[in-house]
Amino acid sequence: MGERLINLSFPNLNIYKYIEENKIVCPYPQAWQAIYNQIIKEAGFENTKLNWKEWSDLGLPAPLVLGRWLSSDNEKKAVFHAQIEFAKEHDVIHVIENWIDEYDMDIFFTGNHFVEPDTNLVGDVGEPYN
Repeated sequence: MGERLINLSFPNLNIYKYIEENKIVCPYPQAWQAIYNQIIKEAGFENTKLNWKEWSDLGLPAPLVLGRWLSSDNEKKAVFHAQIEFAKEHDVIHVIENWIDEYDMDIFFTGNHFVEPDTNLVGDVGEPYN
């Protein structure tokens, strides 16, 4: 596990500072879906039969997983930040904090910054290097 930049057990955690300092875009898909489901459960909405669009309208957009993982890093980050705000508003921010405490940086995606072998591509998927 990586070195922690913020002690998450302190009150008044600035989760956004932790995210920015660690260049976090969002959780990896499997963890992200689990965090999303846990937020719904712990906020007391476990038996609510809403589709992803209705959840989004309530301020809790679905994680960008499966085919939606190809979304831009900015889109992923915006969704994750909206989920953090929803968790704060419903007093379940501890869900995200607990995942960070347990897994640190192991569950977080920090961006699609790579170089394709034998090409001049760098950055987000398909974004040409200039």
